[in-house]
Amino acid sequence: MSCLISSGYNSAGICKVPAGIETIYMIPRQYISGYFTYDANNVITLISQIGQNKFYQYDVKQQTADFSEKFVKDTKTGLFYFDGTLTIQFNKNGYALREQLYEFIYTQKFCIIFKTNSNKYFLIGKTYGVTLEEGDITFGKKYGDLDGHILKLKNRDKECAQEVKLSAFTINTTQRIFNPNLFQYPTGGA
Repeated sequence: MSCLISSGYNSAGICKVPAGIETIYMIPRQYISGYFTYDANNVITLISQIGQNKFYQYDVKQQTADFSEKFVKDTKTGLFYFDGTLTIQFNKNGYALREQLYEFIYTQKFCIIFKTNSNKYFLIGKTYGVTLEEGDITFGKKYGDLDGHILKLKNRDKECAQEVKLSAFTINTTQRIFNPNLFQYPTGGA
């Protein structure tokens, strides 16, 4: 059996930027046509969005969002898939956050792009979409405890998170959604 490894990996400069997610961009999966273009390094350069639908931006508070992904082999079929979890913390319980939670629940699948603290963008939910699988609503017990929601969104896909150029997708610039101060779903819903 021949070796399929064709190159190594240069780790120079890897530890110079702190880990974490800075911004999350979400759009219902049905608003993505499924057409993507790539550059020579397999980075997505264009995501074809249907009509005037745009990604909505959620700025997250430092150290309140993370993404982890593992690859899994299905023992019955022998096929591999990627199983990822995006965890987001939204602060400040109230009407607007509750309504936002309902929108997440009733929007069946999302395409999500997240921006890391190293200023790179990654797409999840490209093929099958990302779904909200569980969450916690907490009002805290003592001063400094969380008063908000922790949401866990699942991505089970045949491809791992893929790097995306910022110019590859359109962001709704008329309304930025900030966490924790203002948190409202854009007019028109999903």
